[in-house]
Amino acid sequence: MKKLWSIGLFFFLSFVGNGQENKLFLPLTISFSDISIDSALRKIELQTALHFTFNSDLIKNSPRVKADFQQVPLCIVLDSIFTNPRLDYKIIENQLVVFEQTNRIVANLAASENLLVPSFTFGGFISDIDNGEPLPFAAISLQNSTLGTMSNEEGVFSFKMANPKATDTILISYMGYQSLKLPLQTIGNSQHFRLQSVSIPLQEVVIRGLYPENLIRLAILYKEKNYPNQPFKQRAFYREYIKRDKNYSIYSEGILDISKRAYRPTLFREQVRLVKQRTFKSFNLEDSVQFKLHGGIQSSLDLDVVKNDFPFLMIESMSDYVYQMRDMVLNDGKLTYKIEFNSKNPKMPFTYEGCIYIDVVSMAFVKIEFEYSKMALLAMRNAFVLKRSPKLNIIPIFAQYSVSYKQFEGFYYIHHIKGELGLKAKRKQKFLSSKYYAGFEMVATELSGNESHQFVANQKINASQIFSDLSSYYDLKFWESENFILPEEDLMKAFERLRLAK
Repeated sequence: MKKLWSIGLFFFLSFVGNGQENKLFLPLTISFSDISIDSALRKIELQTALHFTFNSDLIKNSPRVKADFQQVPLCIVLDSIFTNPRLDYKIIENQLVVFEQTNRIVANLAASENLLVPSFTFGGFISDIDNGEPLPFAAISLQNSTLGTMSNEEGVFSFKMANPKATDTILISYMGYQSLKLPLQTIGNSQHFRLQSVSIPLQEVVIRGLYPENLIRLAILYKEKNYPNQPFKQRAFYREYIKRDKNYSIYSEGILDISKRAYRPTLFREQVRLVKQRTFKSFNLEDSVQFKLHGGIQSSLDLDVVKNDFPFLMIESMSDYVYQMRDMVLNDGKLTYKIEFNSKNPKMPFTYEGCIYIDVVSMAFVKIEFEYSKMALLAMRNAFVLKRSPKLNIIPIFAQYSVSYKQFEGFYYIHHIKGELGLKAKRKQKFLSSKYYAGFEMVATELSGNESHQFVANQKINASQIFSDLSSYYDLKFWESENFILPEEDLMKAFERLRLAK
């Protein structure tokens, strides 16, 4: 009988706010003993010296408040009192204004539901102009919009648009390369797009008295300005896989609508609605070990490192890391700092190493690449495997992650998330071992308005459940109407073998 592992790509997060000197984020200790909302707000006023301004309709017919808060950010206390995810708070001098958020983003994806019959589709191959090497995970987007997709690991992509205009321009961008701007009318159905790498030696950039640690602190302090302060909805393409050596055993992908929360501490959780999904499964009968990716969607949500305060981006824990300026690179045509970081004590569990990219002008975090240190992997080998056979030795090989953000109308939104885990499984008293690889990837393909988007109960899915168990159906024409990441060549061969076997 086959053994089953459940594995998780775990992230140990600390929700301590944005690290900004903002009274909304400062911890508050206060209790309410079955009192009206108005009385609770008056009690907060006395303790904080702030005065509330709000529409009285917001508290009509509201239940009484009974709660005890110990060192909880003020904004979360307010969330628990008003229980309305549409509300936001702003401090102006000594006034705390409570207001209902408006839709700041024009839903140019009014087309989101109209993508059923795309008017224009084109694809191609993206490579380095000098050596011809493919550029994996390059961003393809419609200029001045949030519609986009991404190339796969082999640099191949397909992009769909509804109701294109003759004046539309397509952008193709890749970190460290000059972006391509292509008028839509010059693009055929399939092309080869070549990008030119751009090198900016550090010695040619004047940086006086600016240390990498100070850049990180500045970027943390600028979070409130650079990231959305209202909820929003994204449409995203999500995929995950399990491989033994070079053979896929599970490959699952889907279209999701995600209700994202503002980039401030909040009581309300992000929600996920499954639009459509398909799964490919091909277990080798000789394989006596199977495992499933546990909570890949939840891990993708947790990997919003700017929102969820990973230790290397927290002022309180920066002293545990060493930061070094490594390079200046172009990102979407803009100059960007590249900062390398390593743990001062790599033997400690839950420590990371990697690179942080910060936009020179906006001081926004635009990309973070990180992984667990080698010693940390060994120390936490049991953290990745939730269940395993006692006859197996499981050794983590690597756990690597990448997160990027894209700017639109002055704010940076989560754009691409990728996580990969490598494990070596060896049976006790056996010489040979097998390598297993698990990974997930999410790319935002559209952005909707700033609304709370509370999904009804029968639409929501549990982001922690095993995604591949939702479906066992796979049709290569399934995504005709949606933007998605094309399967790589070895996956296409696996699908073809499955088709021929039926």
